Amino acid sequence: MAEYRVRFVKPQGHYRRIRYEVEAPIAGCLVNGDLICRRQLRDFEAHFAAYAGTRQAVGVNSGCHALALSLPMSAELTPEEVDVVADEIRVFFAD
Repeated sequence: MAEYRVRFVKPQGHYRRIRYEVEAPIAGCLVNGDLICRRQLRDFEAHFAAYAGTRQAVGVNSGCHALALSLPMSAELTPEEVDVVADEIRVFFAD
């Protein structure tokens, strides 16, 4: 029986197409020494807050941190006011 192989993703080709998009922000962080609380994070938080229609948004590095940040505040807020987006980007926002 012949082996049949399906190649779903070609990471090399995909990377070549988005190389500048990936490398430019990394180089910018390294050149500026902007490794923690960098401009990209502040911009993301501002844009996400505007998208969500809230005053503020906080980007965190994991769902665990999103819950640790939001749960202590949840006693003071109604369930509609606390959202944790469990996806590739985890965000806590409150109005």
